[in-house]
Amino acid sequence: MKTSQLLHELDLVTRLDSRTLELDIQGIADNSKVVEEGFAFIAIEGFESDGHLYIEQAVEKGGCNCHRGTGYHRFIRPLSPSCK
Repeated sequence: MKTSQLLHELDLVTRLDSRTLELDIQGIADNSKVVEEGFAFIAIEGFESDGHLYIEQAVEKGGCNCHRGTGYHRFIRPLSPSCK
């Protein structure tokens, strides 16, 4: 699935460049421990831990996109320039 398709399915609007919108997403994870190369990482503020604290760990494991959410303010940003 392309980043643009995921954003469309989630009804999210973004100002990403066309290269980022065309990134292939190999999987989606909300736990940085299971992120693999090409995954989209969903950073969620939980009851016991805040996923935003694990964005860099997701980058180190090859995550391509980060989807952050706080209330009604959600956005997406590319994690790694090496993503294809």
